[in-house]
Order: sequence, then C-alpha cells, then structure tokens
Amino acid sequence: MAKRDSTKLDIVLLSVPRIAPVRPQMAMGVLKGICNELGLTSLVLDINQDFYLKWGKTNSDTVEKLDDYFIEFSKPLPFDVKEQYYEWLDQWVDKIVEKDPKHIGISVFSWQSQRFTRDLLTRLRPKTSAVIHIGGQGLVHNQNLSAHWANKVTFAWELLDNNLIDYFMKGESEDTFKRYMLGDRTLPGLNNDSVVKFSDLDTVALPDYTDLDVTDYQNGYEKGVLPIESSRGCVRSCSFCEMSSEHGGYRGKSGVSIAEEMIAYYDLYGVKDFYFHDDLMNGNLKDLNDMVDHLLDYYDKNALGDAYFSFSGYWIIRSEKNFNSGRWKRLKQAGANLFVVGIETGSDRLRKTVRKGFTNKDLEFSIKQLKENKLKFYFMLISGIPGETEQDFQDTLDMLTRWQKYVATGTIIGINLGTTATIEQGTDLYNNPDKYKVIGINNESPQGINWMSTETPELDYRERVRRRLKIQEHVIELGYPLWKGDDHLKIVMDQYMLNKDDWELYQSGLIM
Repeated sequence: MAKRDSTKLDIVLLSVPRIAPVRPQMAMGVLKGICNELGLTSLVLDINQDFYLKWGKTNSDTVEKLDDYFIEFSKPLPFDVKEQYYEWLDQWVDKIVEKDPKHIGISVFSWQSQRFTRDLLTRLRPKTSAVIHIGGQGLVHNQNLSAHWANKVTFAWELLDNNLIDYFMKGESEDTFKRYMLGDRTLPGLNNDSVVKFSDLDTVALPDYTDLDVTDYQNGYEKGVLPIESSRGCVRSCSFCEMSSEHGGYRGKSGVSIAEEMIAYYDLYGVKDFYFHDDLMNGNLKDLNDMVDHLLDYYDKNALGDAYFSFSGYWIIRSEKNFNSGRWKRLKQAGANLFVVGIETGSDRLRKTVRKGFTNKDLEFSIKQLKENKLKFYFMLISGIPGETEQDFQDTLDMLTRWQKYVATGTIIGINLGTTATIEQGTDLYNNPDKYKVIGINNESPQGINWMSTETPELDYRERVRRRLKIQEHVIELGYPLWKGDDHLKIVMDQYMLNKDDWELYQSGLIM
C-alpha cells in the first residue's frame, strides 16, 4: 500500500459538462463517500453547475454555442467563443491547481462530456503533478453506448495514449476506486477493457454531498433534489439495449435500506425530494413494496402525513395483475411523483419483437392509474426501430393522438423523441443481426446508424430521419411538452454529416 502524505488533499473530484444542472451528480457523492470510509480527504467541484447556472448566466450566448459544440462533432468552435471558453477554462484550471491534490478524478457522464473533458485536460495536464484518472459512461466514442459494456473504451484509450490521463476506470467502479485509492494498480477495468460489475450495493458508503449546496440547482424544489439508486442492471432484455447483454444482470438494494438512505439525506440536508438513477426503480417489486411500507411507517410514526417525501425515476410498465390499483395508491401515499418510461413504439407487434415485455393494454391501465393518482408521466419513443413498418409507425402516431387527453390533464408532462434507432455493441441486435434481419453498409457489421433492414428495406436512414421529423411535427401539433426536440435533431444532422459519404455511396448503389 502506498504511503500517504497527510499534508496534501488526497483527491479533487470534478463534475463536468454536459449534464442537465438539476441536481448534484451522483458519482461525485458516491466517490466522496468512499473517501470518507477510507479516511481520505476529498473535495468535489461542480464545473457543470458553474457552466450552466453561474458563469453561464452572464455568458448565455457563449454557453448556447458551446452547448452545441459539445454534441455536434462535425462543427468547429467559432473564434470569439473559443477565446471566452479558454479564458473560463483557465480560471478553473487555476482553481484546481491551487488545491494541490495528489489525485484528480473526473466523471465523464456521457459522450456529450467528451469534448469538454479533452479541452480541460489539455490545459490542466501541463500545470499539475497530480495523478489524473477518469471514469463514467462516456469513455467510449459512441453516441448511445454505455462504456460499462463496450468492448473497447476508445475515448479513454485516446486520452491515455496522448498522456492526458494516467488511469481510466471502466465499468462499475465502486470497488475499483476504493482499491485504487489504497494503491492497487493491477485491477480489472483499470487501464484495460475488462468488464467490471459491482454487486454488493448495500455495502456502499453513504454518498456525501457536503461540498455542494444541494439547493443551488435548477429543479424548482426549495430544499433541492438528491439522486438515489436502488439497483443496477435490468430485469428485462430489450433487443436494442446493452443492458440485455451478459454483463448487465439485475442487482438491487433492499427496500428498507433505500428508505433509510432517503431518511438519512433528510436528516443531513433537509432534502425531501429524490430522483432514482436506476434503469428502473420497480425491477424488484418486493424491494419496491418494502421501501413503500417502510416510508409509510416512518411518516406515521413521526406524524408527517402521506407523501412527505417525493421520489421519481425510471419505471417499467407492469400488468394490472402484477401491480394493481391498490399498489398504485400506496405508491402515491409514499411519495411517488414522476415516472419515466421507455415506451419506444405504439405498436404491440413491434414492441413484442424488441422484447419490451408489456402491451398496449398494460400501458392503458398504467396511464389511467397515473391520472387517477395525480402522478406525472414522461416517456420516450424511438423512431425507425429495425423492422418498423409504416403501420407500426402509424400505430405510434395514433397512440399519441389518443393520449392527448392526458396532456390536457397534466398527467403527461414530457416526451423524449431522442434521435433515431441505433445498433450498439452488447445488444442482442448487434450480436444477432440475422435474427432481426439487419445488415450493415460498406461491408461492415450493422452498428450505430449504419444499418439496413432486409425485412423493411424502405427503412433506410433517410426514411428514419423522415419519420423522426414527422413524429416531432405530430407531437407539437398535439401540444405535447417536447424535451429537447431541436437539440436531438441537431445530433441527427451531425450524425448524418459524419456518415454522409457512406450513405450517399450506398444510396447510389456504389457500396452495399
């Protein structure tokens, strides 16, 4: 074990753009909690919060252009924006260097954080002797793929090869980070592409957000919102999701420990509102019901009344048999607020093909329960899923028309149309393309946007984009609250520009 210099800060942990500034990033709280457990000194700095809510407030035009720069890789940064950006970056570099830490850790939340991370490291690396490491889902050059399950974390290797970092941590790094901070440098996922899965969720130290003002985020709650996690992985095996791969088995915390964590945050910070970062917070119904029962018991013993806390997160549609109206009522009493659901399509046929595991009948029951219990609903759709027919697409448009009444009642508070369907490593679509009748272009395996369906050959990339535009026009006409629709269209265009030559050759018949 390496000897510690007790006079220096052990580690500075950085949260970086591009992340919605609605609550502290959970990774920072988890890592600081582990440092506390090890007796190490740490400091969390939220650069992302400064970018959007502080510096960003007085430089809104610059931030808007930078926001596009982070997601549109085909576009250069204008010179005047670059000057302001680099000046601000240098101010942050000076702040970090001034702390003189032994280690610097950066959480690369997604591919949308990659440009900023590279820009920061280019300016930070020459000015510090600290050991620099990165982790997070954004370690791979891929729009939708989580770095946890990528065969090769290409972005992390790029930074390592260019001497901008010393280490990267691939995968679920709670144990890796702990052992790394104790001096172990021969670990799975540490500067290698091994798969790292963490299972003992109940053993993780309580995340620590004391370096941050949890009320200083943009969420509308007086005492702020804190992230919470009850599980990893997924109980379903959707064909387009990498969590359906061999690496993503479901693991969960006990319902009582989840409720106790919420109570601990309330005692520490006064926070009563929570957002679950799980792939789905109802993966294990027993744990969910135990959490609900424990919260209701806590409210009763302390005379707090129903729904004293509130919680939101990802949800998977269950049948009435598995989650009946009585359970929906107790969920509301415990504090359930907003449910985020991947519906993907309005077609029962196509949803069965991609193995979502629920039907339109289940959906209609669930949205009725959401309305009756005055809960909020936010859902996601995917345009151009492999095998989508014109009728499947029409079923989706019809569903949206049918549900307009739930927009009027305030039940539906948002819709996310994303970009278009992609095929990612680790998914069943990627591993078994013949099963789904998909092929690649340019004699390559189907991946990203570069795929064709032999079942529906009309569903080329242009048609997928057309349907994506059509569905956005439809929801705007119906008055749906659309989340970052234009932002996603910028990504669609950027992806097309980056792959334009191949698609034009394919359309002309010069490549297959």
